[in-house]
Amino acid sequence: MFDYLIATFLVMLIVVGLMAIGVMFGRRAIKGTCGGVNNGECVCVEKVR
Repeated sequence: MFDYLIATFLVMLIVVGLMAIGVMFGRRAIKGTCGGVNNGECVCVEKVR
């Protein structure tokens, strides 16, 4: 049982470490449909107040 706890902790530590490395290298953030994969052609509609 204790082996699973240690293995889970190590896996989570590796995942957090990889995310931290991604932030340190300044990778672009994931974007939604406006400005994402469709090359800036926004199809979103703004609400008028």
